[in-house]
Amino acid sequence: MTKSFTLIQGTFKMLDAKSLLLNLYHEKVLYHNRQLAHIRECNDGDALEVEKKIAELENIRMSIVEFFLAQDSNLQVQVHSDIRISYDLPDSN
Repeated sequence: MTKSFTLIQGTFKMLDAKSLLLNLYHEKVLYHNRQLAHIRECNDGDALEVEKKIAELENIRMSIVEFFLAQDSNLQVQVHSDIRISYDLPDSN
């Protein structure tokens, strides 16, 4: 089963779009940092996998910064992002 939700859809000033996207990635990094702290505190999970995810998010964040630095700050940009959630229903056997 799959369900989709619109997260972002609109036209934004360049600086607003940059702020919105960087804030989203910042929150994702904070989430994974809390997850990492829990793993280290409780020795419950794969810290290396979470560290890898944080590094990936930081690389994406830097790509966003670089993209916006190369653009005219007076431009309007369209941003669209969906969230798709999928799951398998358990067998009823």
